[in-house]
Amino acid sequence: MEHCGYFGKRPLERDFVFDGLAAGMTDVWAGLMSDWLASVQTTLPATWKKLYFEGPAWRFAIGPGLIGGTAWCGLLSASVDAVGRSFPLAALMQTGGPVRRLLFDRSAEKALDSLELQLMAFIEAQITRKQFLSAIAEHGNSLVRLQEGIPSTSRLEPDAGERALRVSFARTDGEAILADDAMSLRGPQAASPDLPLSYWWQDGGTARPPELCVWKGLPRGEGTGGFFSGEWRTFGWKRGQIDPDRILRP
Repeated sequence: MEHCGYFGKRPLERDFVFDGLAAGMTDVWAGLMSDWLASVQTTLPATWKKLYFEGPAWRFAIGPGLIGGTAWCGLLSASVDAVGRSFPLAALMQTGGPVRRLLFDRSAEKALDSLELQLMAFIEAQITRKQFLSAIAEHGNSLVRLQEGIPSTSRLEPDAGERALRVSFARTDGEAILADDAMSLRGPQAASPDLPLSYWWQDGGTARPPELCVWKGLPRGEGTGGFFSGEWRTFGWKRGQIDPDRILRP
């Protein structure tokens, strides 16, 4: 895969580690993650660090036009550098087609699960930079091939006047995925209806249910504090509505 790589921090290094990504891409990503961290650190100064490190890894699929002219997918996990400065480590892969096709596809989930193990191994210095970059490229190629054959999922997006929608979800014994507990985020200025969507989801942790967030554009501002804390209401999210029979994956 030509356009893929990693960016962020890990305990072995004193500064950012990165490879395979253009400077313009890493600049956008650094600004985005800094925004998320600033939101949670400012609002939850006493508890943010515990919530950050105990939180789950987030997967994402970003529509074309939000970071350059192409779409991106990947995952990110909480991390820190050798001198204690927190910043997540992310694996990013360029992709194509409607990115929502990657949501909850079983084969895509397996690829991202495998890549998450590689990301955690790199954070813990169990694999080299070359091995990690090779793993990202391998999984990126798999996701691109998968995406070409995945049928489009039903649309789930914020309503008019909303910046973002967040739902929790549950998996049945038959591996169906059901949506629940919707919340929405409004802002002083409504996002353009033509703005591409970005999707962010995680499979839950010890104190958090699995969640999916759909944003108009890239997630920025105070409302992003929920990503690293789970305390969405603290950051301006309100109870929303969703069909109680909504099935995200049959």
